[in-house]
Amino acid sequence: MLPPMLSPCWSRRRKTPFCAPREDAQAILAANALDIEAGEANGLSPAMLDRLRLDPDRLEAIARGVEEVAELPDPVGEVITEWTRPNNISIEQVRVPIGVIGIQTSPAMQRCSA
Repeated sequence: MLPPMLSPCWSRRRKTPFCAPREDAQAILAANALDIEAGEANGLSPAMLDRLRLDPDRLEAIARGVEEVAELPDPVGEVITEWTRPNNISIEQVRVPIGVIGIQTSPAMQRCSA
């Protein structure tokens, strides 16, 4: 089951764009500020804090990136190859879902996409 933040925005068929970063930007940024404070209190390095830190531009980049992935053709069900064995058994290799996609952003990735 999807977290409540995502459930109204995501469909099983990838037709509805991922909208949580834009709709819930203030809540996400407020939670991120708490994460940054906890990271500082626990001695995270400046580099790790920078990777953890979100701002409106980074949040927008995340939303755009997820939308770009959602626009890709759905490979599920695509027949990659097929053949018939000498005994007339037909075999197909078909793409199937494997799980959840994770997205990681870093300053280096943002510089490359600009």
